Amino acid sequence: MKNENKAASKESLRVAHLLAKEGKPFTDALDESTDITDTAQLLLFTRGVNADFEVTEELASMNSLRGTTTGEDIFKEVEEMLTKYNLKWNQLKCVTTDGGKNMSGTEPVVSTVNFIRSRGLNHRQFRDFLSEVEAEYPDLPYHTAVRWLSSGKVLLRFFELREIEIFLNEKKRPQPLLSNTEWLWKLAFAADIMGFLNGFNLKLQGKTVLICETYTAVKSFRRQLALIESQIMSSCFVHFPCCQTLKEEVDSPFPHEFAGDIFSELKKQFQQRFSDLDASAEDISRFENPFNCTIEELPPNLQLEVINLQCDNMLKGKFQENNLTEFYKCLPSDEYGELRSYARGLISVFGSTYLCEKTFSKMKYVKSQYRSALTDEHLQSIMMIGSTNFDPQFEEMLSKKKNFIHPISSLKLCFKQ
Repeated sequence: MKNENKAASKESLRVAHLLAKEGKPFTDALDESTDITDTAQLLLFTRGVNADFEVTEELASMNSLRGTTTGEDIFKEVEEMLTKYNLKWNQLKCVTTDGGKNMSGTEPVVSTVNFIRSRGLNHRQFRDFLSEVEAEYPDLPYHTAVRWLSSGKVLLRFFELREIEIFLNEKKRPQPLLSNTEWLWKLAFAADIMGFLNGFNLKLQGKTVLICETYTAVKSFRRQLALIESQIMSSCFVHFPCCQTLKEEVDSPFPHEFAGDIFSELKKQFQQRFSDLDASAEDISRFENPFNCTIEELPPNLQLEVINLQCDNMLKGKFQENNLTEFYKCLPSDEYGELRSYARGLISVFGSTYLCEKTFSKMKYVKSQYRSALTDEHLQSIMMIGSTNFDPQFEEMLSKKKNFIHPISSLKLCFKQ
């Protein structure tokens, strides 16, 4: 394990040192979450693109923050990482973070789900109860703060299994809100809006998602949000199935003021959180389609190359046939050096903190309740191995050991005997 960990660490160092030596741009994606012992763990991934347009994403560092987790604390950790790898601040093109909040732990839905799922007897009885009443679903999902998509799934399933009220009454733990139609409206709206947000979040996930794909999803979501708001305020629930179901079951009016406040806050948050993308909209558009941009509006160092590009029908055909990375890779470096460099900078930008979220999910399995005493050093080593794209050469490492006998050679010896 030590050799494999060293190999993974060397791969991160190799990538970082190559970026530092060539002065190439790179971007970081970072996020912080707590492990089973409530220790804050900060992940920092680095992405770089070399001259051959090969994209490299590696976990540059994982740090345990046992004190405060302020912005200043996180900044210091980033600064130490740059110093360790001899990277310069002017090479850092972008930092991608996730500022979203999880569901509140005091919310009635979460407390009720935890009451059912955290106790074995309650959980078994609840599943038997659902079977007896022939409920649509056999169980409730367990909400977990790290897996941020679970919030919407929990709300949706909780709304669909409103038979929970009967079960809670039988357990002498009544929940009065389940009989409150105003609260049920809010639950239905929350389930629908979270499902809507989850659909948007999923579009941002995946490896090597380009920044232009992220911005396209953001612009599309904003327009959808405006449309849905106008429909909801007119009590049209064609895109909100939970609200439509409740509308058919109860006579009480939909809480328009509550929904209006949510929509207003949501639009405000989207405006703030994606303001950096809005500020870079022209750069993203040029990168996404260099054949559809005004020469006079381009940076001077790109103008001549883009004129040549727009006049080349063969390259226009390659643009239509290939993805963006492959297209920019095929441009001759002697003719389009500035444009290739410009493209590499934007390709290196993380579209989301997907890699951090994925790694945190692994961390919950690695440092579980059965391995809560795992040291920070060992946790970091395991996570480095589990997240790296480096392919360890086991046979080569083992062949250098004095007492190592290759398995095939061992079989030959057996047959000889």
